[in-house]
Amino acid sequence: MRKMLSALALCAVILQGPTAATAQGQGIGTTPLLDLVAAARGKVVVLNFFASFCPPCRLEIPGLMELRSRFSPGEVEIIGISVDNSLEDMENFIRKYDFNYPVYYGGQELGYAFRISAIPHNIVYDRQGRMAYNQPGYLPGDELAALLRDVLDRDS
Repeated sequence: MRKMLSALALCAVILQGPTAATAQGQGIGTTPLLDLVAAARGKVVVLNFFASFCPPCRLEIPGLMELRSRFSPGEVEIIGISVDNSLEDMENFIRKYDFNYPVYYGGQELGYAFRISAIPHNIVYDRQGRMAYNQPGYLPGDELAALLRDVLDRDS
């Protein structure tokens, strides 16, 4: 959990203080990132790094939204992090989708902080905050679902 908390605390610094733009199916607002950390305790966390200009990212998002419906929010937290070139690019993109999980703007700096070299990129943390998966490239929803079930079963 410490590694995840450190990484998310770094997000708060990189994202110009304690807030970041977010969308969760109901428009755009701001949410303190420390709330994100608190909400993730005891859950499996999926960080999905994407950009609006990335075709594989756009292909992956419907699968993530379907997984959000399949796994309890008490078990799995899915968080989208946009590494778009601008907040405006991300805002325009998220208005086209009815996201059912939070999406934050991180910009390229956050991608660099997580050593993201290609998108989409998914990082999965187990309930104790240990990294269970960290890979670039398109990840089909059924493969991510199997990974999440495996991580949840290990933590039981």
